[in-house]
Amino acid sequence: MKGQAEPKNEGEGTKGVSLEELKKKMADFAKERDRDQFHSPRNLLLALVGEVGELFEIFQWKGEVPRGLPDWEEKEKQHLGEELSDVLLYLVRLSDICGIDLGKAALRKLEINAINYPVSLCKGSSKKLTLWSKSTTTRSSTNINIGNDSANGVTDDELERQKREEAERMEMQKREEAERMEMQKREEAERMEMRKRVEAVRMEMRKRADGDSEESRS
Repeated sequence: MKGQAEPKNEGEGTKGVSLEELKKKMADFAKERDRDQFHSPRNLLLALVGEVGELFEIFQWKGEVPRGLPDWEEKEKQHLGEELSDVLLYLVRLSDICGIDLGKAALRKLEINAINYPVSLCKGSSKKLTLWSKSTTTRSSTNINIGNDSANGVTDDELERQKREEAERMEMQKREEAERMEMQKREEAERMEMRKRVEAVRMEMRKRADGDSEESRS
């Protein structure tokens, strides 16, 4: 999707663009250039991964950056916008070829996330869904204990039971922390694997491009 011609400056005064408009423009772009024959789901996915790799390279050695990228030059932001656009366009094209209404699918996923991560439980926390069921059970037990204490007074047996529950709660927190650390390790391993795959895809695409160039010259 890299073009050689200088694009027109249409950024000023334009209205928001819908996914449907992008889908139509991508379909027209492919049809006009007879590229539908190459736009299989697999090919589009590989191209998408390659573009994600190029996006990754922009941030690779910058560490954490503040929102709005205040220290970036305008040329760097423009480059970032181009790479983000490549990712979006390939994603829109892939969803179209697969027969997925991306807008509806995204809204449905947001609704699912709202159910799985209720504000009352996970506000201000980055815990994964798998950790909430355990912590919710622990909190419910603690709330019930507090209610009984205020209504009936605290006996020695009750105090002993609360100590056991507190010990269990602390043990649960340790387990959750261990799970979180393990999850971070797995995610880091997955990121490393993704980097390798992205690099492999990019090398394959370069080989294909070089081969096409050789054929055209011959």
